[in-house]
Amino acid sequence: MPNTDSKPTSEKEQTQAPQISPHIPTYIQQLEDDTIDLYELWITLWNKKWLVIAVTAISALGSVVYALLQPFVYKAEALLLPPKAENIQSLHHIQEVQKTQRVDTKLVFAAFNNNLKSRSLQKKFIEEQGLMDILAPDRTPETSDIEILESFSTMIKVENGVGISLSMESADPDFAAKLVNDYIDFFDIETIRELSAAALSGFAAVALDAGASLGAS
Repeated sequence: MPNTDSKPTSEKEQTQAPQISPHIPTYIQQLEDDTIDLYELWITLWNKKWLVIAVTAISALGSVVYALLQPFVYKAEALLLPPKAENIQSLHHIQEVQKTQRVDTKLVFAAFNNNLKSRSLQKKFIEEQGLMDILAPDRTPETSDIEILESFSTMIKVENGVGISLSMESADPDFAAKLVNDYIDFFDIETIRELSAAALSGFAAVALDAGASLGAS
């Protein structure tokens, strides 16, 4: 009877070597490629230091030259506060002669502020000052007054706060200051003229009422 050698099953099994994922070396290589060598970077910058200095100096010099070549812009600004009683003595004198009620300073300031918003008065000021060529040099017969007045509103800015602020920016400081002062004087005169006319109309109305009463008696 033939003898057969029997070996344990475990001996028949072949030992398998552990498998290593083929992606691991690639991942490690990718990490190595993405790593920044600060020393090499510093050496590169040091070797090109004169180029870096030259570019920096040229950029700084260009910025300075650009700033010096820009035209200077000056701003003229005036802050208007409500008038005091002594500032409107002329108006009070007219009202005393006409025996009408005195106008309060707050009412005068409110009337002045409303006149600043008047389109018709703004157009009158523009025409008197000859500003059409500045505001609309290329105007045509189709150019509307609204376009010119909108351009004027960006030329002289009016802001309301504690008082009324009027400002203008220009390359010519004398022109800006003169125009702001002329603008204030113009609306000052127009406001006094308007209030005086209102006082005259009130006085005429009172006179008519008195005449009618005398006639009826």
